[in-house]
Amino acid sequence: MKFIAIGELMLRLSPPNYEKLVTTHDFRVNYGGAEANVAVSLANLGVDSTFLQYYLTQTLESQLLIILSLIMCIPSTL
Repeated sequence: MKFIAIGELMLRLSPPNYEKLVTTHDFRVNYGGAEANVAVSLANLGVDSTFLQYYLTQTLESQLLIILSLIMCIPSTL
């Protein structure tokens, strides 16, 4: 079976130890999104999975797509 997830990556910045956003200097960075999470989970179960997203420029988001492709063991086309 082959699976293609079409969606967007989300980047969440969370302050550690329940600090307030305005008082912290550090953030924990988490990325995901429903479609990306499903594609990674299926890839971990052995399903041939691909994540597809359109973006305009080389940004942090494109770097996250490269990381996602490494996690899913698929070649990056960036």
